[in-house]
Amino acid sequence: ALTQCLDYENEVRADFDEMMLQIILFCQSRQDAGVKELGDRGNYLRDPDATEFDLQNDLWQWLAGNFPSCDLKTEVEGVATGRADIYAGFGTHRLINEMKRHHGHLDKDAARKYCNQAGAYQNTNVKLGFLGILEIVERSDPPASLEECVWYESFVPHGSQVTRHLVIFRVPGNLRSPSSLSPKTNQPTNKG
Repeated sequence: ALTQCLDYENEVRADFDEMMLQIILFCQSRQDAGVKELGDRGNYLRDPDATEFDLQNDLWQWLAGNFPSCDLKTEVEGVATGRADIYAGFGTHRLINEMKRHHGHLDKDAARKYCNQAGAYQNTNVKLGFLGILEIVERSDPPASLEECVWYESFVPHGSQVTRHLVIFRVPGNLRSPSSLSPKTNQPTNKG
């Protein structure tokens, strides 16, 4: 679907694909890694009061360590008259990651309400970007699978004729261990 975007070619395509791969690997890691692997960095994934800033900091650290070919910054002012959460500069083009927090199960319809802001950061550069959403929900079942947590969305803002292109990724928060999702059974006592 990204081939519909006129900017998705040559160096822009290579940089976008590399960032998308790093984001998918990040999402996989955050669903697989336990407390021992992530340490304090992953505390927000089990915190019902976590914010999008926790997600932003974690993703920025991941990209800084795994994607050194870009000029990576956070909270960059002067982009679309606002402040870009994660700014990846490549000289002639930039890719912006907008971060959000969503309370409740996040589906594609719910995610669309955040697209306008993420798309606004594409006003003066390539029409490609990312929208990352930390899903905070009380779970009694497993979180969505990785395949359900990354998808493509496009839209044309009202009054415009230029399509904006986003890869949206959901990071399940308020995680529980798989063993906590099963009912506990009473242990038989040894009477002897």
